[in-house]
Amino acid sequence: MHGYLAPLIAGMAIHLRDHGHTWPGGELTVEAWHAILTDIAGPLAVDLDRDIDGETREEYKVRVEAEYAAQRDALRLMAAWFGHLWD
Repeated sequence: MHGYLAPLIAGMAIHLRDHGHTWPGGELTVEAWHAILTDIAGPLAVDLDRDIDGETREEYKVRVEAEYAAQRDALRLMAAWFGHLWD
């Protein structure tokens, strides 16, 4: 499911950032809201299954674990702002 949902969520967050007309408000500026949406989208847009020329098995293992960790952080951020992902 990650191969389908991650890029879908990333695209939706970018679309909301680039075409949305509202943000949560309060102390949060529109620029800060756009940064949050970018922080959600960035790691989820990464194709974890890509091959990198010259990458060793150990390098692959370290890279993919770091990318999974970044995706988990992005999903936690999305969960924290879930009620505001509308326009």
